[in-house]
Amino acid sequence: EKASVQELVNTILTQQLPKVNQSLSFTDKGINVAAANADQFEDALAAMSSYITAPQFTDEALAKAKAEILSHITAQDKYYTKSITALSVQNLNLNDVNAYYSAMANPATAYLTVAGNIKPAKIKSYAKAINQIKVTDDQSSKTYFVANY
Repeated sequence: EKASVQELVNTILTQQLPKVNQSLSFTDKGINVAAANADQFEDALAAMSSYITAPQFTDEALAKAKAEILSHITAQDKYYTKSITALSVQNLNLNDVNAYYSAMANPATAYLTVAGNIKPAKIKSYAKAINQIKVTDDQSSKTYFVANY
């Protein structure tokens, strides 16, 4: 079940991040930011930080991700481990997705790696500006640290 829910979360992130900011994309290795200049990078970094602390996992997003995975399983055009089956994907629900994300994707342990024509001091100033983001939901209030220096 873990592999199936991980694939489902990855698929949701892949589908949603470009909608949050067109400079963002997701792979199983993490979030990617492709920005043409420092201003675009700063905007994308802020959008990424906000999203990872409070992702929008909805029933609609879940259904869309399930449909994509199931179509790949049926077509056999993408490799999945043996534990990812049509039944294992169909049996997952929004609670499973949220529980997995809460347990596995802790922004406090995230690392920011930057490659490109941007000065390290500028990156540090961007990261410090978004370092603490307060997220409030119905049950609790958490502060995540999303950059480690």
